[in-house]
Amino acid sequence: MAVSVYFRSWVLSDSVCQFSAFVDSLAITASVWTLGFTALDRWMLVKSPISYKSQMKQKKAVKIVGLIWFISALAAAPPLLGWSGYDFSSYSLSCAMSSSGGFDSVHRYYFLFYVFLTFPAPIILIVISYSY
Repeated sequence: MAVSVYFRSWVLSDSVCQFSAFVDSLAITASVWTLGFTALDRWMLVKSPISYKSQMKQKKAVKIVGLIWFISALAAAPPLLGWSGYDFSSYSLSCAMSSSGGFDSVHRYYFLFYVFLTFPAPIILIVISYSY
C-alpha cells in the first residue's frame, strides 16, 4: 500500500489487488459480525448469569465463529466469482469494490448485497443487546 500511495497507482499484479480487496472486505465483515455476537454474548451473560455456562459451551462458540467467517466469505467472495469486481481506487489509494464504468446495476446490486449482509443484523444485535 505504501508503494501505491507513493506512485498513486497500483504497481503490483491484478491478482494481488483482488486478494488485497477480498481480505479487506472479509476482515471488515468479520469485525462487524464479531462485535454483534460479542454484544449478544454479553447480554446473555448479564441476563442469565447462572444458566449462561450451561448455554454457552466451547462447541457453540466455535460454531458462532464459523458462522461469522462463513457470512464474511459470502459477502466478500462474489467479486472473485464475477459479480462486480475489485480494482484499484485512486481516491482511497487501495484496491476495493469496483466502481469503474460508473455505478451500473451490477456494481450497485453487489454493493447493496454487501452492505445489507454486513451491517444491519450486527447493528440490530448491538442496539438490542445494549438497550436492555
